[in-house]
Amino acid sequence: MRLTLHTDYGFRLLVYLGIHDGRLVSAREVAEAYGIPHNHLTKIIPVLVAGGFMESVRGRGGGLRLAQKPEAINMGLVGRALQVNAGLLPCLKCTVRLEAKKQFCPLAGPCALAHMLDEATEAFMAVLGRRTLADMMGRAEHRILKPALGAS
Repeated sequence: MRLTLHTDYGFRLLVYLGIHDGRLVSAREVAEAYGIPHNHLTKIIPVLVAGGFMESVRGRGGGLRLAQKPEAINMGLVGRALQVNAGLLPCLKCTVRLEAKKQFCPLAGPCALAHMLDEATEAFMAVLGRRTLADMMGRAEHRILKPALGAS
């Protein structure tokens, strides 16, 4: 199972907001702290806001913050929100129609591999579902970002 960059960046964004504990943080600050393209974050933010994982405050002095305590944010739910259309193989992406799938593989209709890989994805998400954002905010993350915390 491979996380998309979209999901990876979304996880990092939530960890950063969790470390900053309620302080409004700009997307640009997160992008600079992690070396993530700002335009990628701007695509992820609406997904995390719609999922109820974070809040976006507009205007001068606005920014981003968690909508819940880190202990209440289930990483399986976050993963499901961010991994949309991320089939393990091109033919498994739900946005690809059957006719297009047949270009990848003539077995696209009756293929048992799709079912097995769906099960594998579900098992992966189940493992994430046993973790919270607080679990992801390990001590190493705090040490790595300590200089960034003091710089703001």
